[in-house]
Amino acid sequence: MSDELKVIEGGTSAPNAVLKTLTLTGFKSFVHRTHLEFAPGITAIIGPNGSGKCLPPSALVTLADGRDVRIGELVESALAESPDVETIDDGFVKRANPKRIRVLSLDPRTLKLAPIAVSAFVKRTTPKRLLRIRLHSGREVTATQYHPLFILDAGELRSIRAEEIKPGIRVAVPRRLRTAGGPAEAPLPRSIDLFEQSDRVYVGMTADLVAWSRTSRIEQGGMRKWAAETGVAPVYAAAFQNRQALRAGALRDLASRVTELPPLDGRLRSSTGGSLRFPLSFDARLARLLGYLLAEGCSLVQAHRIEFSNSDLHVNKEVHAALQAIFDLDVSTLVEDGCMRTMINSTTFWRLVDRLFGFEIGADSRRKRIPPQVFVAADDVRWAFLSGLFEGDAHFCVRPPHGNKNGTQAYVEYSTASRQLAHQVTGLLLRLGIFATIRSREKWATNSPRRKKRLYFSVMVYGAHQLRVMADHLGFLGAKQAQLDRLRALEAEVNPNHDVIPGVTPLVREAARLAGVNVKRNRVRCPRLAAYVEGRCEVTRPGLHQVVWQIEQAATKDGDFRPLLDRLTTLTGSDLYWDKVVEVTEVDPEGDWVYDLSVEETHNFVADNVIVHNSNVADAVRWALGENNARVLRAKRNEELIFGGSETRKALSHAEALLQLDNSSRRLPIDFTEIEVGRRLFRNGEA
Repeated sequence: MSDELKVIEGGTSAPNAVLKTLTLTGFKSFVHRTHLEFAPGITAIIGPNGSGKCLPPSALVTLADGRDVRIGELVESALAESPDVETIDDGFVKRANPKRIRVLSLDPRTLKLAPIAVSAFVKRTTPKRLLRIRLHSGREVTATQYHPLFILDAGELRSIRAEEIKPGIRVAVPRRLRTAGGPAEAPLPRSIDLFEQSDRVYVGMTADLVAWSRTSRIEQGGMRKWAAETGVAPVYAAAFQNRQALRAGALRDLASRVTELPPLDGRLRSSTGGSLRFPLSFDARLARLLGYLLAEGCSLVQAHRIEFSNSDLHVNKEVHAALQAIFDLDVSTLVEDGCMRTMINSTTFWRLVDRLFGFEIGADSRRKRIPPQVFVAADDVRWAFLSGLFEGDAHFCVRPPHGNKNGTQAYVEYSTASRQLAHQVTGLLLRLGIFATIRSREKWATNSPRRKKRLYFSVMVYGAHQLRVMADHLGFLGAKQAQLDRLRALEAEVNPNHDVIPGVTPLVREAARLAGVNVKRNRVRCPRLAAYVEGRCEVTRPGLHQVVWQIEQAATKDGDFRPLLDRLTTLTGSDLYWDKVVEVTEVDPEGDWVYDLSVEETHNFVADNVIVHNSNVADAVRWALGENNARVLRAKRNEELIFGGSETRKALSHAEALLQLDNSSRRLPIDFTEIEVGRRLFRNGEA
């Protein structure tokens, strides 16, 4: 919206209220007559958009607390929790958000991501085809053809429909995800809530537990009735009387009917008499241990054990010590061919890590994934997890220049056969301020008895600043620590040219002109400024930061160039990375439904680590007030402002917008308290 409209508030009771109502028919996605009322203090209320600007159910939405949640599950859960669901012609919408679910959303003015509440959950019938947009960084987003993404146009944020996106265009993705995180020691769920009666995991029969059963048995009208109503087999219920260990799942079901929680001794037992301590919280040492196990642990289902192997003695000692300190487990070790194996012979342990942390027992390496607790943990816990994962599996390179090559080659590479794990590691690094890319290629599998090629995914981190940040926060215990020290010593910026801010060289040229900078005279001292002004290369983030400072220092005039420098400074400090589109393909939908979220104020959210936009209301207000530039209204030509039809609806002949203004404060210099501004456009161009 224009600068004038940004300060207008809605409603009729606000002292400076101007916007009162907006009625739309046929404008872009608003097919049927849609009436929007502006409440006091609210700039816009977003109704459901009719074109189906939606995502497939598997698209991962980043929530403010750090979780990535499938948008299908998020919307379906919201719709199921309340009967207050509106039916629209091709789906459903729920406007209430009682759980105050918040997503990360981009502020178009500051270009910073911040948590904002969801204002509506939308479910629509799916079109016959979706578009999958693949980016240079390895990210992918799948959406309907109408779903907008952000691009940069002359230094300003502009949205563009998915169907308009072509290879070579750069779209906005987060360069970091500012999620809240949790405490350094986050509580874990009760142990008995993790298991079913069929799981052979037991809790010890203590005097306190027997006393609890007596009280609860009376409350429930006898043990037989209590067991029958909770579906607990009599043989399990008899454990109280026989003073035997009780299956954890059976105790959970029994406890579901009583008010008092059962007292637990903090240990889990197996049918063979072995036991382990159940951790009460998720902390840095546990996170590091899970990183090690995810990197180099494997489950042997037939042997009912988990093995960890690493050639570094210090790493094995830490894994051994952590298992004893956290779980009070006795483990055995075996040295073979210079490699130490740590063997955890406990069925209870591998069932526990499967249920609590999502380690799929018996699954191959292509199904590996990060424990969900890591994403909502504090930053130091996240770094501890990555320390274990990267010390086990990552490759660190610091290669000095040689021959005719310029500059030091430095990077970190983490390789995995799991596509999901690669994207999760990338997302976790984003939460820590590190922007990584993903590359896929076929390689010979090293952990398979048969020699065969598999598709592997490499998470790559470049840039001296990013590598130094990683070196400062990762902590290794073995020989790889020396590699971290080499990264920490990097001085020059490595590979700076990948972080491009597209299309802003004209702004740099204009800022230098307005500031009276003599570029020729400063060519030797400021070669990058000269290159940008002359349009010889694209602007990079570190380069723009330097050039803004140089313009300020070399300025010979005052005033007029300051707004441009402020805008350029906003671009250098933004939370955005401008990722190049490499491929756009049509794909079949996943099911019968697609989903969307409406977001207060900013009308965008992060899905699959890409920023997606979701509102046409601001465009409608601009158009009603006289905007004639189709590009400003996110269209190629004026005809595209009229609803063009979809698979279930015919195109309309005209678009109409009627804006009602409350002028009781006389903010507009005319002698009327209420004003209506309307506009109508026909396909033949008549308006």
